[in-house]
Amino acid sequence: MKNGKGKHSSARWFISAMLSFLMSLFIGVFGLTVVVKSTAMSQRYLQRQIEKSGYITYTLEDINDNFVSYGLASDFEEDFCASLVTKERVRADIYQEVLTLFGADNTEYDEGALEEELYRKLVQNALDRNIAIDEENENAVRMLAKEYVKIYTGHIKFPAADQISTLLRDVKTPLLLVGGVSFFLILFTAVFLFLLYKRKYKFFAYCNYAFSGAALLLGLPSIAVLLSGRIKRLGVTNQALYSLLQYFLNGFFSKMLITAVILLALSIVLFFLYFFLRRRAISLRQKEQREN
Repeated sequence: MKNGKGKHSSARWFISAMLSFLMSLFIGVFGLTVVVKSTAMSQRYLQRQIEKSGYITYTLEDINDNFVSYGLASDFEEDFCASLVTKERVRADIYQEVLTLFGADNTEYDEGALEEELYRKLVQNALDRNIAIDEENENAVRMLAKEYVKIYTGHIKFPAADQISTLLRDVKTPLLLVGGVSFFLILFTAVFLFLLYKRKYKFFAYCNYAFSGAALLLGLPSIAVLLSGRIKRLGVTNQALYSLLQYFLNGFFSKMLITAVILLALSIVLFFLYFFLRRRAISLRQKEQREN
């Protein structure tokens, strides 16, 4: 009888250990999908990183540098060229590009309207300086306005925006599916473990192992990346894009680390529940033995 009971106990221990290991994987996958959904798939998250990183300021500086360079070559003053677009306009158009990136329709600014606006400003500045706008000068100003629009659009649009937008659209449904399936599997393994033991403190012990494992699964990679300094060594020469990517990735791995800390905190709570229930079970068993 003892031998049979020992084999049964060993088999149950093995099943419990495997279920606990699988649960840790499912929790880790679910936690990762939550982090991805709240960062890479979040329009608001990207907008926050744009503000924090100074992306708008850097982009405006690059636009002004190019405007001044082309403007000086066409006999326009530096201060005037640097005042053609404002920070508020750059912010508004970048935010429109964010909306486009996440699948919104009809959000792109009107390049033709921008060209006409720049053209009028250039013509007015020339007239204010008593420069006659004959046919030759008008054509030159028109070409400069078109060039300015190309420069502006090139800096406002995100690199590989079409590919990123397609990727975000294609990944959205599979990500929700993975999150839903992993959550269901967490519940399934938890219920299976709960029903496996009459003494429920053992259930909390294996849940503790699962949450601790998931915390390590998410925490160790995020700590390794954040402490390695690799994010600071991104091979991106554009200052605006470099700063945005740095803040974006730092935020992503920081959220992974926060998720790991939450899971670790839950595992500690489960440990104390296990300790309390085990102690109570032992106390009740000893009481029953004394009464018998």
